[in-house]
Amino acid sequence: MTTIPKPTATTAPTDEAEVSDEELKFVIPGDRRIEAANAITTRAMARRLPQLIRRSLALGWQVDRAAVIALLGVQLLSGVLEAFGLMATTGVIKPLIASQHISGDQLRSAVPSLVVLSGAIGLRALLGIASTALSARLAPRIAREAELELLDAATKAELAAYDNPGYNDRWDAADRGVEVSRDLLTQAQYILAASASLIASAFVLTAVHPVLLPLLLLAALPKGVASVRAARISYIASLATTKDRRLLGMLRWYLVDKQIADQVRSGTMAPFLLDKYRTAGARIDRTTDQATWRSARISLVGGAAGGLAHAVVWVALALLVSAGQISVAALGTAFLALGRVSAGLDGVVGYGAQLFRTGMYLDDWADFIDEAGGHRIDRGSQAPAAPAVVRAENITFQYPSADRPAPRGRLLGGPARRSRRAGGRERLR
Repeated sequence: MTTIPKPTATTAPTDEAEVSDEELKFVIPGDRRIEAANAITTRAMARRLPQLIRRSLALGWQVDRAAVIALLGVQLLSGVLEAFGLMATTGVIKPLIASQHISGDQLRSAVPSLVVLSGAIGLRALLGIASTALSARLAPRIAREAELELLDAATKAELAAYDNPGYNDRWDAADRGVEVSRDLLTQAQYILAASASLIASAFVLTAVHPVLLPLLLLAALPKGVASVRAARISYIASLATTKDRRLLGMLRWYLVDKQIADQVRSGTMAPFLLDKYRTAGARIDRTTDQATWRSARISLVGGAAGGLAHAVVWVALALLVSAGQISVAALGTAFLALGRVSAGLDGVVGYGAQLFRTGMYLDDWADFIDEAGGHRIDRGSQAPAAPAVVRAENITFQYPSADRPAPRGRLLGGPARRSRRAGGRERLR
């Protein structure tokens, strides 16, 4: 944490400081996560969705395999029932429009399809309740498992890991990953549900006329690109405010901790700390507001382009009907299928963007676990005998951001009964 003075006429502001009177700000050299997030392409983000779904299912598999199997089965059965329901729609509509007057025979011939349609709707509603219950059962357990893995990795790391630049900052980012991990399976479940509905409806829509599905997929593309980019902007804003959120936590501790409460109250520290808290909070608000407006503009453009593209799809449907390519009976099915496919695409795109953002937080969680593993304490299986002398030779220490070691070839030792501490250049004589 550094105190950055206000730039004067002879002092140019750096990119690490914003112009204000003595700002408190964490400065972590070598942190390139924001640059890496900016470099991610939309195509790469789309390719990551299957990986994120597999990750969510893998985490769920660790805590409750039976629930994961049941969840997948529910989504598969729900998609099959939706396809049957859409196909039954044609069987209901066709007898009713066969002539201008609806007879009793026509109504009776529509009853089987109507029963299938009603049964499919009812069963899908029950399956939706089951999938929601399964997700609610798994979500908190996944979060607890992710937190246990994070804590296990952190407690097994050497104490010196805390001195590595950015280690604590990456811990905070990983902790944020634990917080959102409970949403991972729920979002994946929503995507699976939307995908099942999309596939079933697309199958029926293709049977009505093959040209409708490609047109609808193209119509969903603008909104998909906009949603993914908006999710990336939100994640980058979260990364950019990580250091200030850590600073707020430290300032809260200084303000309310009992050990220094007398100093805060007897002097003038309280107004000073509160002012620094407001300054850091204002920086977070500015970054968040900028990201919100950028996301809104991108979503607005994507929504407008998607709306125009959907209008083209409906015009194409009208032309196909007028040309006799689609019967009037199939028109009702096509109308419903278009609505279901459109809703399915919106669900995949919307929940996919949310899942992608959650996945980036989970990447921070996984990266920290890997980093902490590199600092793992290497202990033997048996305790050594009590030594008479503790001696270390040729001690060398180099700060991670330094070009060369600070002490080199130092000697430290003495009787084991005495406690000796070494740290920094002044203690290694």
